[in-house]
Amino acid sequence: MSRSEGAGEAVVTRPRAAGSVWVIALRGEFDFESSPGVDEAVTQALRTDSSPIVFDVTEVGFCDSQLLGSLLRAARERQVGLIGAGSLMRRLTEVTGTGHLLVHYADLDSACAALADGPQRG
Repeated sequence: MSRSEGAGEAVVTRPRAAGSVWVIALRGEFDFESSPGVDEAVTQALRTDSSPIVFDVTEVGFCDSQLLGSLLRAARERQVGLIGAGSLMRRLTEVTGTGHLLVHYADLDSACAALADGPQRG
C-alpha cells in the first residue's frame, strides 16, 4: 500500500487490559515522526504488569522500519502478538525474519488463548 492510500494521521490508543493481555491499537501511517507514540504506549503497558502485549494493526495504512523497531523493542520485554495484520504488516515481518517474535493471530481471542499459556519475558 502506498503512503497516499494509507489511513492518515497516526493514532495510538492507550494500552487497555483485555483478558490476559494488554491491547494497543494502531491506526494510520507510522514513520519516524509518529512511532514515538507507540513507544510511549509500550512503556505504559510494561510498567503496569507482566502481561503479553497485543497490537491491533487492522487499520495501519503505512509503516516503515521505525514501527518495526518499536514492536521489536516491546518483544524484547514481553511476548507480542499482532492482530488484524494485512499484507503490509505480514510482508514486513516476513522480509525481516521477525515473524517468530511478532506472531500474527486471527483475532484477539486467538491471541489471548495463545499468549496466556506461553512463557513470560522480562
